[in-house]
Amino acid sequence: MSPISRRRLTALIVGGALTGASWTAGLAVLARGRHPQLFVLGSDQGQVLLLEHGTNRIVILAGTFKQSPEPAIDLLCGLLRQHVDVVVCDRQTLDLLSSGFRARRAVTTIVDLNGGPLSVNSQRFVSLSNAIRMYAGALDVDIAPLPAGQWQGEVSNGPGWIVHITIGSVVIAVGSTLDSIAEHGHIEATLAMAPSGDVVRLWRTIPGIVVATNARDALSSLVLDAPAIDTRLLVRTFGKDIAHFVIRNGRIELPDWTQDLRSGSGP
Repeated sequence: MSPISRRRLTALIVGGALTGASWTAGLAVLARGRHPQLFVLGSDQGQVLLLEHGTNRIVILAGTFKQSPEPAIDLLCGLLRQHVDVVVCDRQTLDLLSSGFRARRAVTTIVDLNGGPLSVNSQRFVSLSNAIRMYAGALDVDIAPLPAGQWQGEVSNGPGWIVHITIGSVVIAVGSTLDSIAEHGHIEATLAMAPSGDVVRLWRTIPGIVVATNARDALSSLVLDAPAIDTRLLVRTFGKDIAHFVIRNGRIELPDWTQDLRSGSGP
């Protein structure tokens, strides 16, 4: 076998590198998809949400976490989603993240939901003292602070917050509890996401809204006298099974296990 010339060897190496890069980019595009998407994991009293459109990514950590939510973030992001543009969480959850998390995920900005002065003075940290609006591709994300108040007779732990995500005509409300969404959510919201709270109260306030909440809380809060409305869809979120929502052609495509509580079947 004749030896390969240095020039041909260089050409083969460059050609292989270009082919590998194209293949990797192609896999990334296939994994992300063209449409805005939401990925959700929920267990105990917390939910981890990944909002994504193209290479734009926002992670929202809603509720209370007993341990670091990093494994859930890693599960949602996978190998093909290395960077996260924005992380939205309260200060207690932020303290649970490892010191290398922000560098590893190339996080550009962290939004502190507690509001008030920050212990870290940096442009990479934003305190929710006033409403914040950001864009991630087609995702229009509005984060608003709420005054401390009472929901269902329980005093909130501090300043509340609510997030509205708008994609065309679709509006998604995210909160620390379903009760805060019932009280402050946009009446035109199509989907409500919160780790816990009163599902029935939310349906009475915003009839027909799809509710995504943790499995344990969803089952315990349902009662027999749920309001009689045309649409009553419930998506239970779990710690290991990713609930995947795609916004396509002005509507939300729901996970396969979505329950229609009028008939007990899927959508």
